[in-house]
Amino acid sequence: MVTTIAVMGLSKLQVNSLVNNQQSQYSTLVTWQLYQMAERMRSNSGAAIAGLYLNAGTDNDCITSACTAQEMAQSDIFNWNSENGDLFPAGAGTITQPGGAGTDFIITMRWDGNRKAATGTGCDASNDADLLCNTVTITLN
Repeated sequence: MVTTIAVMGLSKLQVNSLVNNQQSQYSTLVTWQLYQMAERMRSNSGAAIAGLYLNAGTDNDCITSACTAQEMAQSDIFNWNSENGDLFPAGAGTITQPGGAGTDFIITMRWDGNRKAATGTGCDASNDADLLCNTVTITLN
């Protein structure tokens, strides 16, 4: 009986360890993805400041063919959110430009880190209905 309880306790400990490890991995990958988009915007700052990173993306295949700054912005958004969807459960990213213009941007990643079929965008970690969120704010020159 004591052995059974000990094995059950160790099993629970192992499950908790795996969950915490996966959440840590998501946190690292989210940070990576946020800074990847920040670098894409920095390298195409004219298009970013013009607001071209605020819309849904399009696959313009800018890797194998020349693209305009607008096409590159659309391609960056498309590829970034494709990667987000592949890396995270319900993973998606958004970019906002506070005030609708200027050089400041907020890049937000949302994902279902608790795997509870969350869909809310309120970013309230204590609300199981909300996706987990992380943001980075950048200023472009």
